[in-house]
Amino acid sequence: MRVGPLLLLIHGAGGSSDAFDGIVNLLANQYTVVTYDRRGLSRSTLDEPQHEQWVETHSDDAHRLLKELGTDYEPAYVFGSGGGAVIGLDLVARHPEQIYTLIAHEPPTHLLPEADPIQELASLRESYHRAGPTVTFQKLAARHDFRLDNREAGVELPRRTIENREQNIKNIEFLFEQEFPMFDRYQFDFTALAEASTLARIVLAAALAARITHIGVPRPWRICSGRPWWSFPVAMQATPRTQESSPGSCTRCLALNRASKQPDARA
Repeated sequence: MRVGPLLLLIHGAGGSSDAFDGIVNLLANQYTVVTYDRRGLSRSTLDEPQHEQWVETHSDDAHRLLKELGTDYEPAYVFGSGGGAVIGLDLVARHPEQIYTLIAHEPPTHLLPEADPIQELASLRESYHRAGPTVTFQKLAARHDFRLDNREAGVELPRRTIENREQNIKNIEFLFEQEFPMFDRYQFDFTALAEASTLARIVLAAALAARITHIGVPRPWRICSGRPWWSFPVAMQATPRTQESSPGSCTRCLALNRASKQPDARA
């Protein structure tokens, strides 16, 4: 039995649906919430692990999932974070009739055509192949001021996080081998996005970050050719100290906003 409209949550690069565990119950009284592991990640294994990945393929997966869940009759809400936002934007560009509202949280802005050339992904992949994932993540953390040693006293990692370390290592390998190249070569269809915005409500979301980097929040509204965007009081760049610093809290803000403001449909 459904409760409210369908809400599909699409996780980011190298992640899994576990990222949304903390907020599904918070949303379940307003939405029928659907999460899934994207192909190649966590519990969604591939018959051909080395097969080249494409954003359009992941978008097709979401399209078929929504179709199976009944969006022929009622369009769905979709929330995507990071790489999941890129997939959501490709989905709405090609299947706008399936989506009522898309919340695209911080799609990587180096994909914009006017952005300065960014060699970070290539550099990270080179480091990964040369020195391995640990050194590469240390380099990434230092470059963007991530801190991994300041967890609050008394806060324990969820049991699932501890138990799934082997799975997480495989996700990291897939991230560097397949997902970084996939997102790096993807090109938005801006004409299709502009046309889609007449059918579906497209909202670009960005954090109220204390610092701005080329990976996160600069100029995200440009993707949708002047479409409005919402701010969330959570930075994707922030160190996860509690569940408040996660993509899930952005979704919770969406739920609270919807309950209190009820924005105009397809505004």
